[in-house]
Amino acid sequence: MAEPTLDAAELVEKGRKLYLDTYFGEAITELDRALQLSPPERLRVDAKFLLALCFFALGNEDRARTAFKEVLGLNADFALPEMTSPKVRAFFDEVRASFRVIPKLSHTPPQTIDASQGASFTVQIENMRPGYEAMLHFRLREEGDYSRIDLSATPEQKKIYTALIPGSLLLREEGYTLSYFIDVHDAAHVALISLRSTESPFSVPVNVPIAQASTTPVYKKWWFWTIVGGVVLAGAATAVAVVLTQEPPTGDASITFLAVSGR
Repeated sequence: MAEPTLDAAELVEKGRKLYLDTYFGEAITELDRALQLSPPERLRVDAKFLLALCFFALGNEDRARTAFKEVLGLNADFALPEMTSPKVRAFFDEVRASFRVIPKLSHTPPQTIDASQGASFTVQIENMRPGYEAMLHFRLREEGDYSRIDLSATPEQKKIYTALIPGSLLLREEGYTLSYFIDVHDAAHVALISLRSTESPFSVPVNVPIAQASTTPVYKKWWFWTIVGGVVLAGAATAVAVVLTQEPPTGDASITFLAVSGR
């Protein structure tokens, strides 16, 4: 009579019982069968953990180490059961200490950016660890080096990280493209994962409202220094006071010269 077909959960449970009965080889066979069925993540974690215990019990530390790393790769916060033996716990702690948890990033770029409002970015980051830092690297007009700004966790949702580029940095004479990419690095400044790169960044058009467009500062205009020079040259004993007042809506500055005779 043929053995009934078991699903992944039943195979994992069968493997657990075989492990507890010290039939480690048979347990490994059943757990491998369960994994071949592509079970959900929770069952994969259980199966990998039991495989690690079986290999450790058989003295195969290399296979046990690999299985424990696979457990941590599926669940970075995995905790051993309370009744785990001290030898297994010490071995697992050693594996965890050397295991680099890779964060998971999820981000949807904005369609456009209004320079007068600044640019806000939201990134979902999972598996962040103490010492890890998330950064947003950006540049304007696809020119020059990238600047960078921290992505900070929001108080309400710890997995949601945000960054804001203020409008004062974005205003230009006309619209342009902002390029950026996101990465996470560890305490040793080793990059762990990134979304896009310097060579292939996200690119978002930046709109600059006409009323907010940056104008040429008055002190950079040729006629400013021509007039100032003419007044100064009128006499060495003359002091010049320059008053700048903003006159909307043009954004240009008007200049009033007050010549005060000195002794």
